Amino acid sequence: MRPSFVILAVLLVACGADSATSPAGSYADISGSYSGPISGTSQGVTLSATLSLTIAQNGGSVSGTEAVVGTLNGTPGSGTGTFTGTIAPGNNPSVNLAVTDSDCPAFHQSYSGAYDSANHRLTMTGPFPIFNPDCSVALTYSLTLILSK
Repeated sequence: MRPSFVILAVLLVACGADSATSPAGSYADISGSYSGPISGTSQGVTLSATLSLTIAQNGGSVSGTEAVVGTLNGTPGSGTGTFTGTIAPGNNPSVNLAVTDSDCPAFHQSYSGAYDSANHRLTMTGPFPIFNPDCSVALTYSLTLILSK
């Protein structure tokens, strides 16, 4: 049985802007490809993976795809998903995402965080669930994700 990873965008979303500052009322351009490590332990099970995001943006709306590849206690696993969300205007804006896992599309997870305009990265915290084959949640990891372009 191969574990299915729910992708955070989210939680998990990492973003990069073209400039370090954005005037009030305008949006940082966070479109592009990002990745970062995910790790944690839940009920004695160690998660070690890489999260990759591809973000499209239209003003204050973002959407995209995500993929996680890694291991749970050394057993390989992967997962994909999609997300939609919003980014606030201005410098160092807040970001909110709603993630849908491809293997368990009835499951939706919300995440929020902040984009670091100077360093082109997004930091988000929240639960990262791992699903059983029937789409029930087997494990949940409490993570802080930092994703960079």
